[in-house]
Amino acid sequence: MRKSIVNLLTTTLVFILFNATGCSDDEPNSQEPIDQLPAATQEGKNTFGCLVNDEVWVTDTSIDATAVFQGGFLQIGANIEERERDHSLSLNIDGNVENNAIYLVNEIIGQNASVAFTNSSDNCDYDYINALGGHISISKFTLEQPYIVSGTFEFTTALNGCDTIRVTNGRFDLNYIP
Repeated sequence: MRKSIVNLLTTTLVFILFNATGCSDDEPNSQEPIDQLPAATQEGKNTFGCLVNDEVWVTDTSIDATAVFQGGFLQIGANIEERERDHSLSLNIDGNVENNAIYLVNEIIGQNASVAFTNSSDNCDYDYINALGGHISISKFTLEQPYIVSGTFEFTTALNGCDTIRVTNGRFDLNYIP
């Protein structure tokens, strides 16, 4: 009887120690907004995400984010339609699109890059002329199949009567339509 109690206590102690070591305050919190963004890949995984005013903004399907490159113009569009938000975001590069290049966002269409953000929930439509700055960085751009465009972005835009929009930690890895 004494041996079975010792075995039971030993088993219980081992179980408690095993479970206690599995939970640590040093482990990263997967609920942090940046940890909920898709990885910054370069494989044409059809992912798109960023933080909009520090809130997670990630497309759910490949239909929600698209890229088109025609006539020397690259346009990337993404949208989220949910019960509480209806947003769209557009990134544009006019000119020579290259690997490992950074394109500055400005308000002059046809020069480098432009951005737009629409918040249909609040009737706020931030056009390219509302951009306060930012950049689009292309890390991969292929001119043959598979047609892949990958990179990062960030920008700020403002509109009278609407919240200032700060887009940070943006990343995309898309197959584009030539």
